[in-house]
Amino acid sequence: MVFGVIFLWVSFLFYRETRRADDHNLKINKHLWIVTFIVSAFFLPILVCLGFALCSYFYAKKKKEKIWGISASFWRGFQYVAIVAAYDLKLSLLVFVLIFIRSLIADFRDAGDDAKRNIQTIPVALGINKNQVWALYSHMIFISLTTVVWSRFSFLDGRWIILIIILQIITYPFTPRMSNPKYFSFYDEV
Repeated sequence: MVFGVIFLWVSFLFYRETRRADDHNLKINKHLWIVTFIVSAFFLPILVCLGFALCSYFYAKKKKEKIWGISASFWRGFQYVAIVAAYDLKLSLLVFVLIFIRSLIADFRDAGDDAKRNIQTIPVALGINKNQVWALYSHMIFISLTTVVWSRFSFLDGRWIILIIILQIITYPFTPRMSNPKYFSFYDEV
């Protein structure tokens, strides 16, 4: 199962990177996501893979039309639900709420850039047109918080969680974002 989730997640990352119109995204083959998706299907039930793929498709349309931008945090939550519901239906609600909040915080983080590019997320629809610095740090904290929650339901020994959180914080700036402060970005022009 773990390998299936890893390959499924990587397929989403490849798909998302090839569908965004940002200059700072990775330059990869636009069909590479299909390979990792097929591999994930060897480890996970096909309905899990298809449900995740459908939610990923809708999430990736975030920058295309208003309805997809406003609903993006919901689709992000449903991505995780597609995986978790197959194994623990009760945990699905908690997963949805945590990921929805985490995604919404990220939208606040990027609100200024989204507003400039006419991407209609919930914060932009609420009239927020500046990147929210509080959300940059809150998002990192929330990622760590969700990791702690997931660890309670995983096979991982609790001692690994600190290392995982440290790796998450160290690698956070490696994701290119227009909203990253200059001191927090490893890219020359974002």
